Amino acid sequence: AVFCCRQPQLLAGTIKQNILFGLPLDHNMYTKAMACSGLVRFVQMLPAGDETVIGTSASIALDETFVRCMSLARAVYRDVQV
Repeated sequence: AVFCCRQPQLLAGTIKQNILFGLPLDHNMYTKAMACSGLVRFVQMLPAGDETVIGTSASIALDETFVRCMSLARAVYRDVQV
């Protein structure tokens, strides 16, 4: 089971690392998670794409919608019932 809290937590790292959350990369599942969560359009606007560093004081500012989409992408990547 995966818990998606109201205040999603971000790790200091890339967007991709925040979605994988320590799991190995499965390209098909990652693509599905990005599409289902609506992150594709957000990530396409970033110069470094999903390799953009977040969660640090020097990283880009993220709006609440983006952060919530990232939390949903984590759940989809783990293939849990949402």
